[in-house]
Amino acid sequence: MRANVIYHIPDLKSDAFYAKPFHGWWMGSIVSWQTGYPITPVNGISHNLSGNVDTVDRPNLDPSFNAATVVTGSHTQWFDPSMFDLQPSGQLGNAGRGIIRGPKLANADLSLNKDTKLKWLGEQGNVQFRAELFNIFNHPNFAPPSGTLTTAVVPSSTATTLVAAGQYNGPNPALAINTGTFGALTRTVTKSRQVQLALKIVF
Repeated sequence: MRANVIYHIPDLKSDAFYAKPFHGWWMGSIVSWQTGYPITPVNGISHNLSGNVDTVDRPNLDPSFNAATVVTGSHTQWFDPSMFDLQPSGQLGNAGRGIIRGPKLANADLSLNKDTKLKWLGEQGNVQFRAELFNIFNHPNFAPPSGTLTTAVVPSSTATTLVAAGQYNGPNPALAINTGTFGALTRTVTKSRQVQLALKIVF
């Protein structure tokens, strides 16, 4: 969702010199809000024995899977890998596409402007002052993490059958999640608060 608002602040009903600094003010704002992008969980290896070593397939849902709690919201591990299992060899996993939602996006920009008329520039001539603030609340908006359930042991195509089905991040060491940046929110998709000042002559 995006909303755009422009509001002209009423001028003082006076042409006296003291009133001129209060004439010509207006403000605008753009607000953006959207739900997170869908993330599809996939195994870090091909386990369906299709013969295509480049194939990555989806895992099974563990009996503990809960759509309401699979997303932990943690910056270090966005979703719970223990809710997924490596499916038996030669089978396709039953996890659906896009069943995990990434971080939401919320952003607000604001501009404050003043138009000052200058007669020597003609009837439409004025000097416009602009103060623009991007991401005014300095809210961090993170990019979605990878949905790959990276395995600590990645077998070759000839040894795929040696990896037993089991719970990710469970007691099976072959399915332990790498501790590095797995599931972590590592970058933002919007900038931090930015302030910009401008002076423009319009005629």
